[in-house]
Amino acid sequence: MTNPSRIFCIGIDAMDKDLIKRWVDEGVLPNFSILFNQATYGATSCPRGLEASSVWPSFNMGLNPGHHGQYNGHAHFDSDTYRDFVFYQEDELKWDPFWVTLSRASKRVIVLDPAYARLQENINGICVVDWATHARRDDSVLCTYPAGLASEVETNYGLDVIGKCDDHRPKSAQEHIAFRDKLIDRARRKTALASHLLKRENWDFFLTVFYEAHCIGHQAWHVHDSENADHDPALSQVVGDPVKDVYIAIDACMGELLEQIDEETMVIVFVSHGMQSHYTGANFLDDILAQLENTKETPVRKSAGGIVRKAWVNAPAPVRKALMPLRRGVVHQLADKKNRKYFEVINNFATAGIRVNLAGRERNGMVQPGEEYDTLCQELIEALSAFTNPDNGEPLFEEILKTSDLYEGDFLHELPDLLARWNRPIPINRAYSPKTGLLENTHGHSRTGDHTPWGMFFAVGPSIGHRALNRTVACIDFAPTISTLLGVDFQGFDGQRIGELCET
Repeated sequence: MTNPSRIFCIGIDAMDKDLIKRWVDEGVLPNFSILFNQATYGATSCPRGLEASSVWPSFNMGLNPGHHGQYNGHAHFDSDTYRDFVFYQEDELKWDPFWVTLSRASKRVIVLDPAYARLQENINGICVVDWATHARRDDSVLCTYPAGLASEVETNYGLDVIGKCDDHRPKSAQEHIAFRDKLIDRARRKTALASHLLKRENWDFFLTVFYEAHCIGHQAWHVHDSENADHDPALSQVVGDPVKDVYIAIDACMGELLEQIDEETMVIVFVSHGMQSHYTGANFLDDILAQLENTKETPVRKSAGGIVRKAWVNAPAPVRKALMPLRRGVVHQLADKKNRKYFEVINNFATAGIRVNLAGRERNGMVQPGEEYDTLCQELIEALSAFTNPDNGEPLFEEILKTSDLYEGDFLHELPDLLARWNRPIPINRAYSPKTGLLENTHGHSRTGDHTPWGMFFAVGPSIGHRALNRTVACIDFAPTISTLLGVDFQGFDGQRIGELCET
């Protein structure tokens, strides 16, 4: 095998692989069609139970979550304050992404909007973060290395006008059309910047990530999917399919970039994970856990919680943005987690996280490590396994797993202790078990689409033939593969080299 002279990597965040295949068959994604006909390609998997917000940190570092600790993107649970969704400080992220390893090996790298990654200064090349992404730090602005590049990007390509897609929450046909158009425009502007850097700079590794499929999937899945519980045929008649429109735009952007890549460069297209209807019991799990622990909520406290949740979901986007700090404080006070043995922590909407109030780890830990902890975890697994969804009679959870059975590492303590994957063929409005009786889910959310754990990849380059792999490649396998292909030592990764791309 002839190693590539360079590697150009396109990341596409949360673009559903089944929709890609469907629309390739319909002939509306011509560049993906070329990849299916020329590339080595196959399915990819995300870290089990931690898919949505850990897939990219795991891809970036080539490590499992137990070795990097990032299970919720930029944020984590703070064991001292008991606050959830606390942003990492710069010095709390101990591991570098693989492109830093490449840079230290004298490879010149260009990294444009990597997901859930911090700015790398003094890198051998260019780094741009928090420009046009799905999830930015709340206090972030466009950050670049070299620093002067930020003004050039803003002047020539503009700043992101979308920010957090949940702040848009389109409802009317006009709002959906405007949101779709902004996403398409953002993808085109990123393509223009990437094209400019491709032509202007010398590089050995280039990564850029598109996030528009992620945002449109969250906010317009009910317009796309006629089986979704919130589908409105009249709305779809006016809007069309905004998910399909964004996929077509990303396909065109990808094609424009690939036209600039020579035959000696390997191309890797990494599609992180997928989408389906947003049926979840997120936040509802904490009500369930409180009942299991016999933590009695006073009527005032329970009523206040419901009022806060409903008001938040229905508030206009500018109001929610302004009240975000207050809302987090109110939720924190209502939760009162330090006085409970276990509670829900934000993980993702497909799989809920449960954290045990563990002595020696949490500031006010109540459960002793060892036998007491293990017994409690097993009792929780058995209790939650008894819950059903009364609206279809099926189990409420597909599986409930102890995180330490899946992962190991110095940052295992950062992860939830249990992972409870919701069974999601229909909305989760109620839950029942013999121990608690019937419970109602009063938690709403603006999203209508949410994630599935499967993605895919394509690779085209020197000596790489056309074939479909009959196995699944883990997201952590790309870091050691890319490093190996560029002649850089890959020791220290959890992932394995993808033999079909590295074989000699």
